[in-house]
Amino acid sequence: QTCALPIFKQAKIRLLFNSPFFGTLIMHLPLKDVTDAGWCATAAVDGRYIYYNRDFFAKLDVDEIMFVLCHEVLHVAFDHLGRRSHRDPSWWNMANDYVINGLLIKDRIGKMPTIKVPVEDDSSGKKTTSQRVGLYEEKYVGWTSEAVYDDLEKRKVKKELTLDIHLEAGKDGKNSKKGIPIDIDEDELRKIRAAIKGKVLQAA
Repeated sequence: QTCALPIFKQAKIRLLFNSPFFGTLIMHLPLKDVTDAGWCATAAVDGRYIYYNRDFFAKLDVDEIMFVLCHEVLHVAFDHLGRRSHRDPSWWNMANDYVINGLLIKDRIGKMPTIKVPVEDDSSGKKTTSQRVGLYEEKYVGWTSEAVYDDLEKRKVKKELTLDIHLEAGKDGKNSKKGIPIDIDEDELRKIRAAIKGKVLQAA
């Protein structure tokens, strides 16, 4: 499903007027409702779409939705989906979120959500606990994802829930049994990322 909640239109319009750089980029990533698929508790991005859970977004105000939309597009603009290499996925995703959230908070783009979402228990598979979304540490503002990752790994930081899911072709495809829509090869995804980067340069 590609239809979006009406509040998304408000967020996009506000971004186009107040932050045209982000507003322009977001127009190149269509929204897709995957609530019923069961794999996305908040939001996700793969370079083609911004996937979202309508129940999660229904709890957010316009400023929070603006933040999440910009968060998603920056994963693509910064090529976080292609830079992980050998790194641990959880720490890498955390590092990316620290970098993006720090940038958006510094530039006062929307408002970072802090609500809690259900988390699966490793032993039972049931969602028995919840975690607050939105990672932020002031010290990481201005750092690269690689530098944040090295710091997290060095300190063996507890792995925490990120604001969204970062989908990587050729990697997350192993989770296709969970309904995660990875049906695109890495060459095609590289072309998509290059196109987004071109839009970034045009919007800058």
